[in-house]
Amino acid sequence: MGSQHKLFGVEHMNVNGPVNIALVDFETTGLDPKKDTIIDGAVILCEYKIVEDKTYEGPVTAGEPIEHYTSRNDPGFPIPQSITELTNIKDSDVKGQSFNWSKFWQIADHAQIIVAHNMQFDSSFMQGLNEARRQRLGCSLKMINWNAAGLTCKKLSHLAQDLKIDVNVKTLHGAMADAQLLMYMLGCKLKGRYLWQTIVDAKSTNWMICKAIGAAFDKKDFLKANGFEWNAADKYW
Repeated sequence: MGSQHKLFGVEHMNVNGPVNIALVDFETTGLDPKKDTIIDGAVILCEYKIVEDKTYEGPVTAGEPIEHYTSRNDPGFPIPQSITELTNIKDSDVKGQSFNWSKFWQIADHAQIIVAHNMQFDSSFMQGLNEARRQRLGCSLKMINWNAAGLTCKKLSHLAQDLKIDVNVKTLHGAMADAQLLMYMLGCKLKGRYLWQTIVDAKSTNWMICKAIGAAFDKKDFLKANGFEWNAADKYW
């Protein structure tokens, strides 16, 4: 399943752009990809680059949307009430609809980086995620040092408000709305650096994943303070 388009590589990215980034988001019936499924999904392909704008004192960032796809998806079972309260998505909204993964990858495969705000979660629900695609994944939650900027609440809606993005919080928790918000957020500047550039920098750096398997319960505060997160599906930090 998926597009036959050539995958764009990360090795030739220029930190000043242009660089194609796919912004993705999924709403699901729950947190466990083994038993839950998506009910709403979206992808936006956007080109980011630094441009000169004579009306400002210095360069400004330009994020130009190229293509997008969004669709609801019928999970085949009732959406939990707690999820409807969170997303405002009801059974009648998804009845008979199907998310087209081929269309999703046709767009995402043209990106050098595929970014979600919590990629560990979103990628666990992606169908057709092979190794080549996995290498292009990026996470705005993990790859941007929000704490260093004094932004301790890392929810997308809170970050948008802190970054002075004009947003109606009531419209959030829809996949397309969140993907659009992420697109605008990466065009913002933090500590003298555009956030999309921070993602490019991070993808150009070698990363090591550390797992605290079997860690004692009383170590959870220490692990959280040092950047670990609980993997509910596989039961480890």
